[in-house]
Amino acid sequence: VVARTTTVGTLRFRDLADGVWGCIVLLGPPFDPVATTELGALAKLRRQFDARNVRVIVVVPHAPRWRKWLADVEELEAVAIGFPVVCDVDGTLATALATSPRATVSVLTDIDR
Repeated sequence: VVARTTTVGTLRFRDLADGVWGCIVLLGPPFDPVATTELGALAKLRRQFDARNVRVIVVVPHAPRWRKWLADVEELEAVAIGFPVVCDVDGTLATALATSPRATVSVLTDIDR
């Protein structure tokens, strides 16, 4: 995986963690209630990740209107999604990361524990 277009521009995954920790989160399909809640919870933890020098990127499977879903998450969860989100149009990212394109990642709610 060389480079992908994200919500914040083109990103090379290798550059994601250049000199810092990197965290790649694969979520379930857009508009799925669990994925919506998890993305909102992850966005609420943004300052905690920043404080620990961790860069987060979120990968979601392709779905029509997935960018609308991001706006819905921001509105429903009252957050700003301030990290890159990439749509895995053909499933190659999930395959490269050795996961299912339908994987759902649980978000830690208290990363100080």
